[in-house]
Amino acid sequence: MNLKKLGLFHPDLKVDLAIMPLQPILDQIKHLRQFFISLDKNLVLSDEKLKELSPFENVLIVGYQLVFGM
Repeated sequence: MNLKKLGLFHPDLKVDLAIMPLQPILDQIKHLRQFFISLDKNLVLSDEKLKELSPFENVLIVGYQLVFGM
């Protein structure tokens, strides 16, 4: 599977941003153990909760960084 061809990358190579369709990848690795959570509206904060946030909130990101040669 060529992940580079699946992705939609930002036209400016200095911007680290991409969109990856997940289903083709999941179809290829269905024999492996997978865990993911889909986003839904219940995970979106209300306007009231958003007003309580500071511009400097702690963020924890756990995952695997994919690196593509460009």
